[in-house]
Amino acid sequence: MVKKFPSTENDLRLKRPDVPRSEMIFYEIIDDLSDNWVVWHSVEWIDEPEMRVGEADFLIFNHNYGFLVIEVKGGIITYEDDIFYQKNQKTENITKIQDPFYQARKSTYFFRDYYTKKALLESNPRELLYFSGKRGNFPLYYNYGVFFPGSYFKNDNEGLAGSLRTPFDKIFDISDYKEQETWVEENQKGITLSPLEKFLINLFKGFKKRSLKFPRLKDYFPKLISPNIVTAFRLNRYLEERNEELMGINEEQNMILDSLYAKPHCIFKGSAGSGKTFMAIKKALMNYQEGKRTLFLCFNKELRDFLYYYFSKEFKRKDSAWHKKIQVYSINLYLSVICEKLFDFDTIKQIKNEIFNFQYENVAHKIKTEVESQKFTSSYKFDAVLVDEAQDMDENLWDLFIYFLNDPQKSIYYIFYDPEQALFVENFDPNRFGLDMGNDLILRQRNIRNTTQIAQWLKDKTTYGEYKEFSGIKGFNIDDNNQFDNPVEAINFIINEVKDNILKSEVEPEKIGILSFFKLNTVFNKVRENDLCKYLWFKNEEEPKFDSMFIVEPNNVKDLPIIKRTLNKWVLLFTTISSFKGLEKDIIFLLVPKLELFKKENPNQYKFFLMQIYVGASRAKFKLYLVEY
Repeated sequence: MVKKFPSTENDLRLKRPDVPRSEMIFYEIIDDLSDNWVVWHSVEWIDEPEMRVGEADFLIFNHNYGFLVIEVKGGIITYEDDIFYQKNQKTENITKIQDPFYQARKSTYFFRDYYTKKALLESNPRELLYFSGKRGNFPLYYNYGVFFPGSYFKNDNEGLAGSLRTPFDKIFDISDYKEQETWVEENQKGITLSPLEKFLINLFKGFKKRSLKFPRLKDYFPKLISPNIVTAFRLNRYLEERNEELMGINEEQNMILDSLYAKPHCIFKGSAGSGKTFMAIKKALMNYQEGKRTLFLCFNKELRDFLYYYFSKEFKRKDSAWHKKIQVYSINLYLSVICEKLFDFDTIKQIKNEIFNFQYENVAHKIKTEVESQKFTSSYKFDAVLVDEAQDMDENLWDLFIYFLNDPQKSIYYIFYDPEQALFVENFDPNRFGLDMGNDLILRQRNIRNTTQIAQWLKDKTTYGEYKEFSGIKGFNIDDNNQFDNPVEAINFIINEVKDNILKSEVEPEKIGILSFFKLNTVFNKVRENDLCKYLWFKNEEEPKFDSMFIVEPNNVKDLPIIKRTLNKWVLLFTTISSFKGLEKDIIFLLVPKLELFKKENPNQYKFFLMQIYVGASRAKFKLYLVEY
């Protein structure tokens, strides 16, 4: 049976919901091919040296012959004065389109060159390349063709047939498709080759039989070619360009903050990726310029560490004492600091134990009592209080933050939340922050962190993410067809993908994150440990450049640079999804139990599980892998 990627129509539509009907037709009829064929749908690529990009609608491989690229064009296609036109059969709109033969030919030559460059890096390239002198070449044959499921060409003696410069043997049109349907109706499978298979084999005419000399090719080509081939050529350059696009989009945040300058109280509601944290950062910087003291609170200690690093970098050389004007704390740390200044030793010990166990009722009550007794001095109060990740704050704290303001009416008080990321609070109620939800609510309904593909995937896969607009940044298709029998196989896949396609593309490990539903020692048995982290060590004697690689779960994310110096420069961050809230990476591997199995075994927890998927996947700015085990 032919191997297809994606393997089912459901997987294909999850990966690309807007797949054209014409491509679906071809995807369906390739089932009639025999066992030696492997077919990939929608393979994107980037050739960085020449800044070329492209996509093969279908890449087809047969280890006995070689590979083909098939471009698919639906509707009624016409050709006039070297220009192709496409007529939509429903709307009857006519539009110019790219030359489909040129598109297929461009992708074909890319895959040929890509294969050759990769094979030359292997320890024995002569097992994978045909050498003519010193020059290595793709050892089998390669060609391209076009599928026109809505147009007649071969029986048309006028119009296109009279002017098209491409030979008809590269075309599979509606007449061929009807022959294919007849072949199916007559139940000829296993008796004769289908019209499609004859067409594909015919594209290999002139082929020199060399397949027996290159037995490794059968496994090497499918392993090399994947929908992630776009990562093969200097992915780092691509990520830098997308980051520049994203910075342009983020300028809209400045406009929003400027328009709210005269409004001291705001509560921002936005889905993951809507820019809430960076709006809070920009507001803190604006306050700094105006000489206002700002208290910046968040829930996640890892986010607090990131914020502190961000501000330190921003103020480097300009103001080493910036933290006197912008105080950044996780909520637990700030409550501990206040209580140390307000209470006696025994009370502090009790309160810290309650904070450590996330028991806030008594803590909040004692602080409010101190405020009312006038012991809460101005040193604990600020010109502005910014609360990020408010949906994770305990309900006993919701009406506490306003006590930290110099003037509850005039001081700046900004709350940022996403109810769909409330991993730690069951019944989140934004009304209890002391703000007027009718006048103070600001909705952020545009995803500006993720590519359009990731944002759309979040909505379709998890049903979370109240987006009305996307960033408009086009990225990679989501790689969510990775299922393994156990975590060890899953982590080996991640390691190989990072080594083979990402690090070789000059992408720094710092741009990659592995997010898990469970901690590292819960997922794996043989976990090593030191004072700073838990880790897995992968040796690779075959590739000196990547001789050792470590997957590291730090006790504190801020210690990662020290860990990296201690172990090896090839260090990949591993952390739980909940610990990475508020943070982001260019590339995320989301390592989770199989969704369908989890749903079957834990139906009551499945909604929360999908929320974790939503939170974790939304941390990926440009490239997302879903890896299930």
